[in-house]
Amino acid sequence: MEGQLSKRRVLTLGSDPEMFVFSGLKLLPAFEFLPPKGEGVEMYYDGFQAEWKYSHDENHCQNNLVLHTRQKLANLEAHAKAKDSNARLSLKNVVRIPKEVLMTVEPMYVELGCQPSYNAYGLKGTPVQNPRKLDYRFAGGHMHFGTFNVRPNYDKIIKTLDSILGVWSVGVARNLDNPIRRMYYGIAGEYRKPKYTEGYGVEYRVLSNWWLASPALLQVTWDLGRLCVRLASSKHLKLWAGAEDETIDVINNCDFKRSEQVIKRNMPMFRWLLKQVYMKPESVQRAIDINQQGLELVTPNPDDFRNNWHQGEYWLPNAGARWARWEV
Repeated sequence: MEGQLSKRRVLTLGSDPEMFVFSGLKLLPAFEFLPPKGEGVEMYYDGFQAEWKYSHDENHCQNNLVLHTRQKLANLEAHAKAKDSNARLSLKNVVRIPKEVLMTVEPMYVELGCQPSYNAYGLKGTPVQNPRKLDYRFAGGHMHFGTFNVRPNYDKIIKTLDSILGVWSVGVARNLDNPIRRMYYGIAGEYRKPKYTEGYGVEYRVLSNWWLASPALLQVTWDLGRLCVRLASSKHLKLWAGAEDETIDVINNCDFKRSEQVIKRNMPMFRWLLKQVYMKPESVQRAIDINQQGLELVTPNPDDFRNNWHQGEYWLPNAGARWARWEV
């Protein structure tokens, strides 16, 4: 396959990941050790889960996203351990809340404060009329792309992200993603239309938070995401072989076997796409292998954040920064 994706558009990057914290096997609610969301607050509780946002002063550079994520994980652990010395971060993205807790905590802690989402296929998740009756809470890893001078073709961008990144991620996160989440949030095609001072943005809301497992996984996920956004306006998009119904089923059912099949079917196109950012053949192959075998191939213990993020004993601010790239 010949040709190259245009790199004229400089995308800004952002996210608002969510994460559960445990003490042993017991959930440690984020509202017990974090403040509420507010002006100037970058890490806060969103009900039972912790959430953070990024400073956008240097958000064109993906390596900054890596380093900021590293700092956020260290800060979250520090806040949690100040509350409970046994606190540990977890990539579990679906947690069942005991009935007695749901019925007794303050209303502000059980509210589901999400703004309405759009859907590229016109789909809707299961509505929740009473949050006290929803036994589960969920953790997402939404991706924000900007900035567009004119209103982008949202549906085309989201469908491109779904058909490649979304389907690929189902194979990667096979041992972490829980299809219960996709009954309510993160269904195929889910997105928002953020507005920034500089213009329009796209928030892709399908992924859970598994890409927080290590800097390498963050990098390859966001590399693919940026490639998909550019591919959506490229003539090369028509070369990807996939049907919408298949994409929706794979994502919503976390069907990693069919995910493998889709990537194998599109292998020449997928390799060409990855070669836009990776010079080494082994880096391209590794991105394929984790779809076929799971992210544990490169991150054997996804919840071991200190070792995975090369934090060392004291989580020094810049230690291990050279490990930020997928292609090392």
